[in-house]
Amino acid sequence: ILKSRVETKAGVITSLELLLRCLRGDKHYIVRTGCAMALGALAGHNPPLTRFLIEADAASELIRMMHIHDTPDELKNECEKSLKTIIETNDNIQFLQSLLNIEPKDLLVPVFARLKEILTVDVE
Repeated sequence: ILKSRVETKAGVITSLELLLRCLRGDKHYIVRTGCAMALGALAGHNPPLTRFLIEADAASELIRMMHIHDTPDELKNECEKSLKTIIETNDNIQFLQSLLNIEPKDLLVPVFARLKEILTVDVE
């Protein structure tokens, strides 16, 4: 059982690395859009996958894609949706704090909402 879990974990990491590589460098924006969408789907699946995404710095890559001048709107929108999913499904306060200077500022709404959830649970 342990061996299959390790293989599964390694498989997720390998797939994640491939998605990030494609998001960073594929010349076809539709492929990059699909990668951004898949990253959001992974984050929405469960918290351990969200932690993998944070450790792999997927959020920074999504933010970077949103700020590239000639990024098509469809890709920017998918990056923003996926970033919101990562924000809403993680429990890493340091990660959320790192996003406090994020642009566009409307992305601060889910950051503050998630911080409020986490800190409210910690206080109770």
